[in-house]
Amino acid sequence: MDNIDVIYKKFIESDCNVCTDTRKNVVNSFFVCLRGENFDANTMAELALEKEANYVLCERVDLIENPKIICVEDSLQALTNLARYHRQQMNAQIIAVGGSNGKTTTKELIGEIFSLHDQVHITPGNFNNHIGVPLTLLALRPEHAYGIIELGINHPGEMRMLCEIALPNEGLLTNIGKEHLEGFGDIEGVAKAESELFQYLLETNGKIYVNTDDQWIAKMAKRFENSINYGINQIEERGIVLHSLNPNIEFSIEGIDVNSSLSGDYNFSNILCAIAVAQQHDISSDNIAKGISNYVPSNNRSQWMSTDKNKVLMDCYNANPTSMKLALENFIKLSESNLICILGDMLEMGSSSREEHQSIVNWAANQRDGLNFYFVGSEFGALKNSATGVGHFFPDSNALKAHFLANPIQNATILLKASRGVKLENILDSL
Repeated sequence: MDNIDVIYKKFIESDCNVCTDTRKNVVNSFFVCLRGENFDANTMAELALEKEANYVLCERVDLIENPKIICVEDSLQALTNLARYHRQQMNAQIIAVGGSNGKTTTKELIGEIFSLHDQVHITPGNFNNHIGVPLTLLALRPEHAYGIIELGINHPGEMRMLCEIALPNEGLLTNIGKEHLEGFGDIEGVAKAESELFQYLLETNGKIYVNTDDQWIAKMAKRFENSINYGINQIEERGIVLHSLNPNIEFSIEGIDVNSSLSGDYNFSNILCAIAVAQQHDISSDNIAKGISNYVPSNNRSQWMSTDKNKVLMDCYNANPTSMKLALENFIKLSESNLICILGDMLEMGSSSREEHQSIVNWAANQRDGLNFYFVGSEFGALKNSATGVGHFFPDSNALKAHFLANPIQNATILLKASRGVKLENILDSL
């Protein structure tokens, strides 16, 4: 292992300011040269110094004599070791957020609530993988009482690895669904991989929050004696009265009314999770209500917006069969008469891709008249000839955008749901 004490000292001398991209401001930073499939930042070591980085962590043995260079065998492993070491120096309670769907929403809801109670640091954006988690941890500061850390995985063993870096004190799984089947194989594989978070917490005597509404999570949690349960059956004991799920979630907690910007029962589950965590930490119902009311979704996640002609629910940051069906089932419950579903390919489905996309098309075919479907991408497109009359098919978002510019739609309520790679957000200005 690289000399972590020396590396940590240089990190502290750089004001704990980590940077990995020379296109950003690197002045006085602790610059880390990472490698990927299509890039190698080790070639930028000299440039980082020219741009006044304080120190550069890299794999360049030819630069070892430079006092500003910290030469290591593997930059990513060194970054990981540094993050784990830094996390151990901090007093923050780490709450890990895993699961197939709703991780970011749940993480941000918890963050909004906890920020009204104490100093909190949450995972920024989607920094939830083997690079993002270390970078998130390195932004922890002594004043932070809590760290809400999102853990995203796409292959077996990754959850355990992330736990060994973040060292969570508590954790939750939002749900188990058909995510990243290319890496997990099937939903049983998903459940096994995600359960590594609970196994870690079991071994370290950590707190576990259990979504009793999810059959996979309820099953895996049977061996835990001291879990904290939440779900629709526990709302009364938590002082919650549900008033509405659509178009927005409205409820009261201990008599305090809450009007959320979120909609649907799947987001109510995320809210219940955040409430369970907050109540476990003795956060007042007033702050819980304020935090949930304050949260406004962004980044194309469950985000309502209005154009000049239509109302749009943007939910195209990511998609898998479970999240797409949940979004669709809630969307069609809306009372509006002119509902349009624009669905893009679900990526990383592996050998299950054709079957899962066919399942969505079959579901669409069985819906009521007057519900219009537009399918975007090659995976849905491969089903076009066998799905006559179900909807309209387009090869990509640019083709769909051209169609709407030529054939405008008005006074409609529109759902956009797809994996991020489909770039459905590009059609927004045509709606």
